[in-house]
Formats: sequence, C-alpha cells, structure tokens
Amino acid sequence: MKESHDMLYKMAVVGYFTTFTKNGKQESPKFKVFVCDDEFAIPHMHIWDDETDGNKIHTCVRLDKIGYFLHIGKEDILTPKLKKYLVAFLKEECKNKRYKTNWEYALSMWNDNNTDKTQVDETSEVLDYTKLNKQMDIQQDDRMMMRMGRVCSVGAELDILYFMDDDAPIPHFHVVDKQTLGEHFHTCIKIESPEYYHYTIEQYEYFHHNGQEGKLSYEQCTMLIDALNQVVEHQFDKWSNWKYLLHAWNINNPNHEVDFHTPMPDYINMNILTYDEFIEDQNYETIDELLQTVYTDEMLLEMANISQNTTGLDVIIWVQTNNTQSTGKHNLPRIKFQNNTATKVQIHELIPISISDNPKILLNNNDLNKIKISQAQINGVKQWIVKNKEILIDYWEENITTDELFQKLKK
Repeated sequence: MKESHDMLYKMAVVGYFTTFTKNGKQESPKFKVFVCDDEFAIPHMHIWDDETDGNKIHTCVRLDKIGYFLHIGKEDILTPKLKKYLVAFLKEECKNKRYKTNWEYALSMWNDNNTDKTQVDETSEVLDYTKLNKQMDIQQDDRMMMRMGRVCSVGAELDILYFMDDDAPIPHFHVVDKQTLGEHFHTCIKIESPEYYHYTIEQYEYFHHNGQEGKLSYEQCTMLIDALNQVVEHQFDKWSNWKYLLHAWNINNPNHEVDFHTPMPDYINMNILTYDEFIEDQNYETIDELLQTVYTDEMLLEMANISQNTTGLDVIIWVQTNNTQSTGKHNLPRIKFQNNTATKVQIHELIPISISDNPKILLNNNDLNKIKISQAQINGVKQWIVKNKEILIDYWEENITTDELFQKLKK
C-alpha cells in the first residue's frame, strides 16, 4: 500500500474512463490514466482501477510504441474491451483546454515530469492500443529494461541505470543513450574500479554481444563524474548520485554487495586503462616485466628495429612476429616503441602497443604514468600504426619477410 501512496503523490492524472455494457449501462470500476515522475527511462503511462488504487488492476503501456511496459506490480494485461475504451479515451477532447486530446496531454505530462529521461513527440498520433499483445510486444530489450532502475542523467543524451537482481558477479552500472535506451549506445562500468565491464552471461546477450560495447569519450567521462558527484534529494536523504548508486546496487543485488563507503573511482582514466573487453589481462605487461626480460640473440634476430629516418617518428620502432619468443604468453598483435627519443637502441626501454584501428598501449594500469615521451609523440606512433596496419599484421602473421616489410612501410 505504501507504493500506492508514493505513486499518488508523484502522479500527473490524465483522466478517467469507464466501460459500458451492450445496453449502455456504465460498468464498474472506472479506470485512472496517469503518468509519473518515474525511475524508469522508458516512456509509459499507467492504467489502474480507481476503486482499489491499482491493487486489483494495474498495468503500464508505452508511449513511444505499441507495447506493454510490465514491471513489478504493474503486470496486468488489458482485455480487448479495455484496450478499445482506452484508445477512445485518449482520442477524446481534453478537459485541460491547453491540449486538444487526452493523448496530447499524456505525452506532455510525461515530458514535463521526466525531463531527464527519453522524451516523446507530442505531435504523434494516438497509438492503436487495441493491437497490444503481451507475447508480441514484450521484446528482449523490454524485458531487460523492466529489470533496470535509473540513477541519473549524464548530460542531455545518456542515462545511468542498474540491474535489479543482477546475476553478474562484479558490481557495475550501465550507461545507455536516452533516445533508444541502449540500442545505439550502451556500456557497462565497474563500480569499484575505473574499468569497463563486459561479461558473457547468456541472458544478457542484448547488452553484451550485440554491438552494445560502447566506450565513453573524455568529455562524457567528465560528465559521468559530475553527474555521480551531484547531490540530490532522494527518498532516503540528500545523497550524491554515487551514494544512491551504491545503495541501489546493494538493495537489489545482496549477493554481491559493495561497501557503502566505497569512494568513486577516477573514471576519467577509463579510456586509457582498457583496450577491449575480450582481450585478457595477460596481454598487458608491466614495466618491471619489461626490464627483467632477457633478450637472447635468437629473439633479437626475430625482431627488427626501424629508425626514425624510416618512419618519420621521434622514436625507434621495434616490430616482431607472433612466433617471436619474446611474445611469450601474448597473442595480441603488437609492436614496441622506445620510451625515449634516443637514436641508439635501448632494448629495455621498449613499450608494447597494439596493432589495430585504435592502437592501445599494452601496459598495466599502474605503469601508464611511466611513459616518458609526450602525448603528441604517442599519437604520432598510433597514426603510423593505423597507416601501416595491414603491413604490420602481415609481418606479425609471418606472411611477409622483413625485407618486404621495409619496402612497403609508409612514413
């Protein structure tokens, strides 16, 4: 009953409708249609029986498309008769003279009460809810979103969400685009460290195996930090959104709780701390490991250094094949650059970097601050890798010789 009282406080009532018998006799109960300042990002309106404040019948239908939005306590299915009368009610002239129809009023009330969530087009036509079908309309993304709660917005385009009763073992939260609720952009971020989290549990395929592995820009990371630091009045107290996220995670995921006093990680570092969710930690190296590497004559013969004159860069580049003993346990295509601008080879000053369209320095997080060359020089190395990616991959896979490599390389 407490939930009903809380909802009554937050609701914006669109109006009421009743059903009639074939003889024109009004039936009971009448039904209330309303929208709320809602924790969920999906645009929807509530329909409940006014007689019991929704204890007998309470459901939600979407405002952005024909479909139910069934979440806990709002799971009733409308009869064909109720669907028909709902559509008729939405098409009726609105008692609030600022709006032509109840439908227009419902859309406006959603937008006004949920300014930080997905907005709806207030000029759209009334949806034909007579076509509501539980089996057809509840798609995989809807089922996922029904189990998600909202924390706050990140700028004008993104929302922070959390799963209720998450099966994943590591505490994390989700960042999705507001417009499509994760279809265009979606990523997961660990709560206890500044890292992306892309786990591989089968039931989360929609979010983690179907192009939903987004990465935030530097500016978005900054906005994420600002949003989580913001202090707002939640139903418990004036908490920062970060504290609310910790509380919400613990309440909904008691098997994987986090310390409520966990400080927020420096999420500004995420873009340089991770390479790819499917690349194992073994592909990263530490400065100490690199210093302790003993390069045998055979290993050096299987590697080739490329001078600044050949590449046009400020640093010496070392290339190697996947068969090189020095690659050891590593399987990610890589080259190495010298960690200074000296023209003389210094074998223990080599830093690994991936060969890809978006090259990443393959050092463990704690060692990234030990890079001595400038960011501009690093960017030069990355641009050179992108320009020569196919050639470097061919060499890594031993499809071309060292002589052929030097003939094909571009400055």
